[in-house]
Amino acid sequence: MAHWAHVGGFVFGALAALGLRYSGLEHKVNEAIEAKVTWTADREIVEATGQMEKGKLDEAIGTLKKYMVMKPNSTDAYSLLQQIYWRKNDIPAYRDAVVRLCQLHLRAQDFDAALEDYNEYKNSGGETIPESTWLALCRAAEAKEQFDRAVADYERQPRLTRRSGNRCLP
Repeated sequence: MAHWAHVGGFVFGALAALGLRYSGLEHKVNEAIEAKVTWTADREIVEATGQMEKGKLDEAIGTLKKYMVMKPNSTDAYSLLQQIYWRKNDIPAYRDAVVRLCQLHLRAQDFDAALEDYNEYKNSGGETIPESTWLALCRAAEAKEQFDRAVADYERQPRLTRRSGNRCLP
């Protein structure tokens, strides 16, 4: 008896699949899904990426700076900017871009990315960050239940600064 139930289920599933295929509904559903998940970068990001790949780093920086006037909270722009500064070996500018990216990730509550940004900052020799950013990172470690890390960062009491050029975004 259970055997025939399985056979019946298989036949029903096969007929339903054929019906969906020939009705065009499957194609419409796939198009709707593709439209929702397709990601396209802004023209300026694509342009700056191309400039970076061709070694035109200063042009890429200029393109991104113009773009960031219109979209100052673009994580894509700051991610690309930090890569460019790293390639130029402009470590202070690299660190500034990493701090800003970290602040944007904190604002978006993407704590994993923010904590990774902070690791990159420290690994590049960075010591001073805006106080509100440092405290938000400690809280992010707590939120991720990384209590040992949070305590270690609180105890480290790094030299904190309020940079006039960096807006703090806890």
